[in-house]
Amino acid sequence: MEPAVSNPPQWQGLALIAHGANRVCVRDPQDAALCLKFELPANERTRVGLRQRVRRWLGMRMGYFGENQTELRAYRKLRARLGDALDGWVARCHGLAMTRAGVALQCECVLQEDGRPARSLYSHLFETTGHDPAALCGAIDRMEAWLLRNNVPLFDLNAGNLVVSSRAGQVELVCVDAKSVISGKEILPFSRWSRVLMHRKLRRRAQRLRQRVAAALADGPALAGRAPPH
Repeated sequence: MEPAVSNPPQWQGLALIAHGANRVCVRDPQDAALCLKFELPANERTRVGLRQRVRRWLGMRMGYFGENQTELRAYRKLRARLGDALDGWVARCHGLAMTRAGVALQCECVLQEDGRPARSLYSHLFETTGHDPAALCGAIDRMEAWLLRNNVPLFDLNAGNLVVSSRAGQVELVCVDAKSVISGKEILPFSRWSRVLMHRKLRRRAQRLRQRVAAALADGPALAGRAPPH
C-alpha cells in the first residue's frame, strides 16, 4: 500500500492510514493500537493485467481468494511455524471483523514513538522524514538476513508494504502485508519449493530495494551495491 498524506483524510468516517490498489487501511476507532483493512469495490481499484483481474474476480466472489483472507492465511502460516520469532518483523493479523463499514481484516498498527502510525518506506523515499539512506539500507540488510535465516518467502519487498520503525534505538523495517508468502505471480511456485531458489529470489528483491533507496536518496550507488551481512 502507498502512504496516505499527512493529516490523513477520512474514509467512510475513519482516519485513513494508507490507500492501495485493492484495499484501504484505516485506524481502528475502538483501539488506536489496531488498524482495519477493507477491500475496495471493483470500480475503486486500479487497472491491472489479466491474471490479476482473474484473481480479483475470484476474490470478490469467494472470500477465500480475497486480499484479506489471503493475508490472514499467510500470517497464520508464518505464526504456526515461527511463533514469537515473527514479532517485530511482520505485523500481527488478529482476524476478520465486522464493522459498520463492512468486513475488515484487523491488524496490529505499527506505531511511532509519538503514537502515530509508522510511515512506509515509500514515504521515506519521497518525503522528508529524517532517516538517512545508510540507516534504511541497514534495515533492509537485517530484514533480508531474517528472511533468509527463517526461510520466509516474502517476495513482495515493496516499499509500500514495509513500514519504518525503531527497535532498541535502531531503524528497522516491519512488513505490514505478508500475502506474497503464499500468493505470487508464478504459475508453478518453484521459488517456494526450493530453498536455493527462494534465497536467490529474496536476495534479488532485497538488492532491488536497496537500489531504489540509493536512487531516491542522497548517498547513491555505494549503498546499493554492498553485500548484506549474513
